Amino acid sequence: MFGLYMRRILRSQFFVVGVIINVVLFFIGDNYEILNAAELNMSVLDIFKFSASFGIGHVSAYILYSLPFLFYFSEEINNKMVYYRLIRCGRRSYFAGHIFSAVVSVFLMCLISIVIFTVLCCMFGADFSVSKNSYDLYVSTVFGGLIKNNNVVILYCITCVSYILSIVPGVLFAIVASLFIKNRYIIMAVPFIALRLFQLIATITRQEYVDWGIYTDLSAATMYKTLGGLVYAFGYQAFLLITLSVIYYVGSMRRFRNGKI
Repeated sequence: MFGLYMRRILRSQFFVVGVIINVVLFFIGDNYEILNAAELNMSVLDIFKFSASFGIGHVSAYILYSLPFLFYFSEEINNKMVYYRLIRCGRRSYFAGHIFSAVVSVFLMCLISIVIFTVLCCMFGADFSVSKNSYDLYVSTVFGGLIKNNNVVILYCITCVSYILSIVPGVLFAIVASLFIKNRYIIMAVPFIALRLFQLIATITRQEYVDWGIYTDLSAATMYKTLGGLVYAFGYQAFLLITLSVIYYVGSMRRFRNGKI
């Protein structure tokens, strides 16, 4: 099931268009710094953090990167193809395939977008040097050693992985929601809805770490807080991935046994 989904996703126009649109939105989100990177002495790390954190590309990523998988996933439900697929591959392979293909497809789209965006930044003169902005931001954190030793590439990779992990839960929220909702348009909008809902809860409760869309807690501004830094950027996201995957798998198996699929 995993192989079938991935072949369809990789050949999908949504995959290519989604990557292109989000790279363009990343570019728009910090276009002045990108176009004048050489003159402003901007590093790729600086530009990525601005584009991915504050630009519209950060918000659009939750929908665009989930769309290829969710389109075929919801189409299968609407066309009543579930039983046919179950007969062909078995229930465990079927439901587990959903989870793995959802996570891998989003991860690949994020990774490809980041690689393209990084190449574009380098073409306009950005590099992996230690800019004053990067130094001030990271020198007091657990990553201070990387900055002091000019290991910006490693720090950039850590930031990118943290960013990807902050995007992936959206698609899993969507497939969990499909256990209760069958409207394909609502299912495809769930990643964005879930993000906004958690942000609202974080605002109301004043517990900013509830917002799983914030990956920038790698920065010095929140590194000193108990849940900040690596624990939040990686641990919280991993917890969400595992929890949502288990909920979907167990829920789907139970619905199948009860004849509700």
